[in-house]
Amino acid sequence: MMKRLLLYAILVLAVTLQLLLMTKLSWAPDLILVMVVFAGAFRGAADGLFVGLAAGVIRGLFSVDTLPIDIFLFPSIGVLSAGLARLFYPQNIANQLLITLLLVAAVISAHTVYFNISAKNDVGVLGTLLGSSWTVMTTVLISPFVFYSLKAFWKEED
Repeated sequence: MMKRLLLYAILVLAVTLQLLLMTKLSWAPDLILVMVVFAGAFRGAADGLFVGLAAGVIRGLFSVDTLPIDIFLFPSIGVLSAGLARLFYPQNIANQLLITLLLVAAVISAHTVYFNISAKNDVGVLGTLLGSSWTVMTTVLISPFVFYSLKAFWKEED
């Protein structure tokens, strides 16, 4: 139980760091997404779902008009990362990079489609992904370091 509470406390810390970094750097990594991927891949589908739900609500409240999609998208990402971790060995750094890359691309694509529908835009998903390449790259490259640091807290099961 205490480890689960610690996971949510670290999520709040990640939200705080993300808000601080976003004001300073245009290419800041998506720490909230990394936390959701970690919860799903290393803690399982249930933790991925609940951490994703908390992250989706928090992120949706701090973003412009993304609450409706974030509240659905981030729990889905948590469960999907748990499924991908069962397919690919999550301890392998290359697999961590691959899982994170796939899920970052999924989040950016889903947001692009959502804004295209809700605001009647005509922005291409590929163009948005290419335009976000620095954020995608920093998020993917930082994920193994975050995973390694967080795994140290969960050497023993609850």
